[in-house]
Amino acid sequence: MTQPPPPPLPSFWHARRVLVTGHTGWMGSWLCAWLRSLGARVYGYALPAGYPSLCRAAGVERAMVAVHGDLRDAAALEGVVRAAAPEVVFHLAARPTRGGHPQPGDAGGAAATAGLLHAIRLSPSARAVVVVARGRGDPGGESGDGWREGHAPGAGHAAAGPAGPGSRTAGFPGGDGPAIVTAWAGSVIGGGDWAPGRLVPGLVRAFVAGVPAEIHAPESVRAWQHVLDPLHGCLCLAMRLWDDPRGAEGAWELCHPHGHRATVLELARRFASAWGGLAMLRVDPPSGAPREAVVPPLDAAGAGERLGWAPLLPLDEAVRWTADWYRAWSRDPASCAQATAAQLQDFTARIDALGRMPLAPAATPPAEKGEPA
Repeated sequence: MTQPPPPPLPSFWHARRVLVTGHTGWMGSWLCAWLRSLGARVYGYALPAGYPSLCRAAGVERAMVAVHGDLRDAAALEGVVRAAAPEVVFHLAARPTRGGHPQPGDAGGAAATAGLLHAIRLSPSARAVVVVARGRGDPGGESGDGWREGHAPGAGHAAAGPAGPGSRTAGFPGGDGPAIVTAWAGSVIGGGDWAPGRLVPGLVRAFVAGVPAEIHAPESVRAWQHVLDPLHGCLCLAMRLWDDPRGAEGAWELCHPHGHRATVLELARRFASAWGGLAMLRVDPPSGAPREAVVPPLDAAGAGERLGWAPLLPLDEAVRWTADWYRAWSRDPASCAQATAAQLQDFTARIDALGRMPLAPAATPPAEKGEPA
């Protein structure tokens, strides 16, 4: 049964105490900036931001309580949870994207998630936990060069372990503790991502330098989306979890229901067109590159029917917003905070407008050459 649209975001999030792990990461920075704009009291726990980073460039930590530390430091983590007394927790810190903070051993993500859940269980204030798994089809995050055969979807992600993708429980054993779910996104793009080895940051670095951008996996297909779409889904999921824990149980696919699928080369061409100027591409797949596996498309039908959420930005608009952010940065690096706030304001205004009409999926542009229908 289709659920009504969730209530206006500010009415729920204003003065809400929220803990975000991984707040210095790219998606975590967008989420914290958005929560602060909604009036939430935001606490963050993560390793220090690298450079360059959206967290530093947009001054995200200036408007929140930020603590730097390793998620596997149980004593420090329990201290942060105790001091924050969070009502809602967003967990984005269990695994780094490629080029992000290293964690030794494949079990690092699961161990970090388990430690966080233990700390949260000791906090009587915590009521809802959303574990955010970034890029189901890519074991290293949302990079543009793909999921390699031999890596099962979800292996090594934030959702590994106690709140894994196959979990059908919305809480802790025996009902002791807050409700917890896992949220999956597709291949996410947006301003402020500078991680090495990822598609859009590589395009931007090449275009700013005036050299051709090298495309190493041109035929790899991804389900692309702007970063604010899955984060909006996470906010809605936490709100529904707050009111109806059992109705929100399970793993959620927060993506465009019609796929928004395109090859890496097609996405690069769209981005080059949106960038304008002398943007150039060069297809240069490395010799001996592993064969790409077919990534099963994500399905957001359940999120639309059970959550009342749907993505807002069609692919071309997601690309344009991303290019706009980076062009503003390339003209004036000090404009990052303003560009971030402007896009958050525009996106939130769209949500508010849709709250006064039936919430429907964003239109998908017709398939073009190189993009599956």
